[in-house]
Amino acid sequence: LMLVEALAEAADWSQARAAIESVNGLLDSVEDPSAAVRARAETLYWTLKVTTRQNDAKGASEAARRAQQLSNRALEDSAIDTNARVNAVLSYASYAAFYESSERAMSLLDDVRDLVELADPEIAERARLVRGTVAIRMARWDEGEYEFSEALRHASKRNDLVQQAGLWNNLACSALEQGDWSRFSEWAGKVEDVRVCDTLDTLLLLTLNRANALFYQGRAQAAVSLYGKALETVDATGSAEFRPEILSCQGLIALQLGDTTEVGRVWRDILGTTPSQLLGTQELFKYEWFRAFMGKNLGLDGTPERLLAAAREQSKLDVLSHYKLMWLGSILFGDTFATLAGRQARDSRRDLFDNRLGWFAGFAQRWARAAAAKSGSAI
Repeated sequence: LMLVEALAEAADWSQARAAIESVNGLLDSVEDPSAAVRARAETLYWTLKVTTRQNDAKGASEAARRAQQLSNRALEDSAIDTNARVNAVLSYASYAAFYESSERAMSLLDDVRDLVELADPEIAERARLVRGTVAIRMARWDEGEYEFSEALRHASKRNDLVQQAGLWNNLACSALEQGDWSRFSEWAGKVEDVRVCDTLDTLLLLTLNRANALFYQGRAQAAVSLYGKALETVDATGSAEFRPEILSCQGLIALQLGDTTEVGRVWRDILGTTPSQLLGTQELFKYEWFRAFMGKNLGLDGTPERLLAAAREQSKLDVLSHYKLMWLGSILFGDTFATLAGRQARDSRRDLFDNRLGWFAGFAQRWARAAAAKSGSAI
């Protein structure tokens, strides 16, 4: 399992899956019940991570089914020790957070909240990381940042640099979502100070965060090269998970800058995206945002309906994306979207401000005006 972790950090997915298969062949020989549960939970945790990175929705779903069974067993059997029980629940909660619903994931984490305090440091840190991530996706900012900060404090004691860098990335992302550029800059700088070589979970996410910050601050040209660098990393490592998000960001900037050649390139790639590529931890509101603007400009039937369906789906997984998509629908389609959604633009705007996302309301309007002017459409 340590080998699996190392291979995953190196983005060697085929070898990681082969190593997981080797572990699966040994699990039945583990006689101690708690040790067996811990090993199975850890195996499923990495299986979910690898299958998500490869956009293997079927493989992730099967791993989640087994993780749910293991989680139920661990919670019901008092003979299973604390570490094993927490690990088992985490293996399923991690899946639920990105494929089922944030509420479901948080409920699972609540079931073991008291146990987390008694678990080994590394397991407790992982629990705090998962809980913090889910809390942020539910716009529970203070709770999420508290969990990240507590996990960071313990990771620092153990001098786990990879974990520290990942947690600083999460804190930076939280600040970014709230439009707090000062805190974002501080925390992103902490990631760079740690100086680890974890290509995906550290360096790719840092690059994406920095590119997003530049884009949102109106520095579109500066963001272009960073999005390109992120896409090169994804393609080089065979990690398809983030590709639709990065492509969509490139398309959004190309629309803003009036680069019709780049818009066409991205649109062709987006049209080739499969449903399995639209799963996992990426911010899918960017994909739907790009598709909605292109659909409107090209006069594609059902475009506002598609955007509304995506917004409602995201309300289960990532409420931040839900609020943003509802506002984008109001900007792009006006009364048509309001009638479909059964709510006025002012209500969607208020949702943004009530959840510390008010900065996005103005940014999205400015972007839409620039993109419409470049493309010749009226907004």
